[in-house]
Amino acid sequence: MTVVGRRLMPLIAAALVGATVVPASAQPSTMPAVEAIRRAIVERMGDVEVNVREVALPDGAPEDYVAAVPDPGARLGRPIRVTLVPATGRRLRATATLEVRGTTVVAARDLARGATLEAADVECVEGVLVDVPIRRLPTGEQAIGSRVLRPVPAGGVLGPGSLVLRRAVEPGDRVTAIAIAGAVQVSAELEAADGGDPGDVIRVVNRETRRSLRGRVIGDGTVEVGYAR
Repeated sequence: MTVVGRRLMPLIAAALVGATVVPASAQPSTMPAVEAIRRAIVERMGDVEVNVREVALPDGAPEDYVAAVPDPGARLGRPIRVTLVPATGRRLRATATLEVRGTTVVAARDLARGATLEAADVECVEGVLVDVPIRRLPTGEQAIGSRVLRPVPAGGVLGPGSLVLRRAVEPGDRVTAIAIAGAVQVSAELEAADGGDPGDVIRVVNRETRRSLRGRVIGDGTVEVGYAR
């Protein structure tokens, strides 16, 4: 080490005190734009097959990126705007043309606004997804029991914007309330005063005594109660 190097080392060490040092192995991996976009779509939509046909990049754009962020308002079936994040430097805007295949839930018949879906009202169709947002689409099981927000013709896609998905518990549901104390577990049938999905804390009521409890939703129609209110 040179004399200059020996003099600089204490200064560098002092500058690093309290800093977060990222090991080389923890540096984000990079990938071509096509793969970054494909991963971004799968992360947002779940079980789909993505084929990125073309990516229009500005001149001088780098070859690899750490991530891609689709435009929040993008819909499939047309070119979408994407923000590409390189390992260093400024983010880039690009346009991607892609084909996404997956399963959609469609109306088996004309559905009126406010209708509550039953099994006979829906069908699951596999194919290329068109005119749907880049987010997870409801499954057939999730759609059953959901409420229709607007009229949907037979064959129309049921998804975000057309459905209010039924939660694990809705107000007025009869639920199984479970209380656990050590090795002892007791349960009772109560009525939900609030609605929620697993992890949400809601109120449940004993219809006979009108006493209410607060509990955490742990599954469809099941609440673990904790304390009185």
